[in-house]
Amino acid sequence: MKRSLLFTLLLATFQLLNAQIQFSPQLSEQSSDPFNVNAWQSYSRLVTERSDFPALLMDTMYCESYWNDPPYDIYTLTAQAFTYNPQEQLIEVRRQEQFEGGGLKHYRTFYSYDSEGREISTLVLYKAGSPNFQNRDKTETTYGADGMSSEVFRYGWYNNTWVIDTKTYTEFDQQGRTVFILNYKWNGSLWQQKDRFFYQWHANGSMLTVKREGWDGFIWYPFFIRENTLDSNGRQISSIYWQGSNTTPLTPRNKRESTYDFQGRLDSEYLYIWEDSINNWTPTYLEEYHYNAQDELIERLESQFTNGEYKTVSRHISNYGAMIYSDEPELYLIQRWDSSMVTFLDDIKYENIYTELPNNEVSQAQNGFVQLPSGVGVWTPTFECNYRFHKSTLSATEQAPATTVCAAPNPYPIGYQVQCPGLIDTRDYMLWVYTLDGRVAYARHFKGAAGWSIGQALPAGMYVVAIQGNGQVLQTQRVVVE
Repeated sequence: MKRSLLFTLLLATFQLLNAQIQFSPQLSEQSSDPFNVNAWQSYSRLVTERSDFPALLMDTMYCESYWNDPPYDIYTLTAQAFTYNPQEQLIEVRRQEQFEGGGLKHYRTFYSYDSEGREISTLVLYKAGSPNFQNRDKTETTYGADGMSSEVFRYGWYNNTWVIDTKTYTEFDQQGRTVFILNYKWNGSLWQQKDRFFYQWHANGSMLTVKREGWDGFIWYPFFIRENTLDSNGRQISSIYWQGSNTTPLTPRNKRESTYDFQGRLDSEYLYIWEDSINNWTPTYLEEYHYNAQDELIERLESQFTNGEYKTVSRHISNYGAMIYSDEPELYLIQRWDSSMVTFLDDIKYENIYTELPNNEVSQAQNGFVQLPSGVGVWTPTFECNYRFHKSTLSATEQAPATTVCAAPNPYPIGYQVQCPGLIDTRDYMLWVYTLDGRVAYARHFKGAAGWSIGQALPAGMYVVAIQGNGQVLQTQRVVVE
């Protein structure tokens, strides 16, 4: 069956979950659960970007995604329910999911915490085609006495016993920023090194470099390096990605250069790829950003470098509503440029609507559509999601302060370092990146002083970014990656 480009991108994102996420040390050693259950703890608590928004706790969710061609059948469906303790920490997630042509699968995930509110263990139960749940995966986390290291152990359930599988060791500097990660695999008798990561930081907390090395059994070899250059104001103006292997040296692969307007807002970004044949950079795309009087991003223009000049290929338009529960756009429209008609044609759109309900509850509807054919066809649904929340009972003083804002540029350029000045510098936080139906595409730890970045290429589309700290989600934001 033929699939639209949008569905192909969505499906590619789904498939990331069953693959090893090569640029994320946290996910490269995750359990065999196709949905990273730890991430659902973050996704379930949606404390929005500004402190004047109410803190919402997700109680239920239901999502359907569809084929984009007749007869537009359901491709996947997902349903979840969430349970919290009196401290509003997630203690259980119940999940059901079904792919086209497959049976219904059930998951139950349990979480426990230490006296500081840090997650110390998870347990995943699973059943498919059987009446009873069975053990599937678990994690156990320990922390160094000085707070400058941690170890995460992961186990799988095999032949009615727990079998240790992997572990991740992490070190932090005096400012609490991650400086070293080492991943291991258990071979049945001893731990074998797999890969390691090194981080360097600017004085303002921005990441300067991240380097990954692989272990081939004898020596460490360079796998990739990301180098970021900052201007005198601490803003990222250049990011270069290098890649190597155990048989090839590090070689530059892609580069992004950023400019800012007089108000300090992201103004334009130039993308390049490295051409080995000419031993130099070749321009590929230009992205230009436009804002309204409220500093909200309302338009992004994308141009492709062709025959020595940049030619417009698409634009992305955001329309904002009352913003009672979130500052995300109510309508996000993607249009492509038709050179023969000399105009933009509607192509893809996303809708996001909140509704006040009785009993201090809130619902949210998210819908995605593709227009077939572009500009003149009928809007065909690609996914529909419905969420139910209740408003947090935490007092205003216990909720995240107004300075806890990690507002990412939209669209988000992969590798861009987002600063979070309101977070506690030495505290460990978790970044989760989800597809719109809640699947994990990327995850990593970071320190408040450092901010966060997405360190791997993702399929084009819209994602939900969640920042987790102290067992709670402090912020969510939707970002577009292309």
